[in-house]
Amino acid sequence: MQAAALGLPVVATDLLADELGWRNEVELMSVSVGDAAAFADAILVLHEFQDPWEALRSHALQRLQADYGLDGFVAAVRDVLTANDAENNS
Repeated sequence: MQAAALGLPVVATDLLADELGWRNEVELMSVSVGDAAAFADAILVLHEFQDPWEALRSHALQRLQADYGLDGFVAAVRDVLTANDAENNS
């Protein structure tokens, strides 16, 4: 996620992509665990073609903002405080 936050498109295993909930060829490029050739091919695609680089970069940054941005954080804290307040007033 740090690479994506810095604007670099990510190539990761399908295991990590599933854990993050990120989609292949949308927020990142994912390959099967242990498939070194596919991993290298994905890196080459990003290195050689600007369109997938830019698309992955843009979608990953949008996803990070949606998942970890200030608005989401404030809403999560507000929800916790509201639930706690409701419990204490019951």
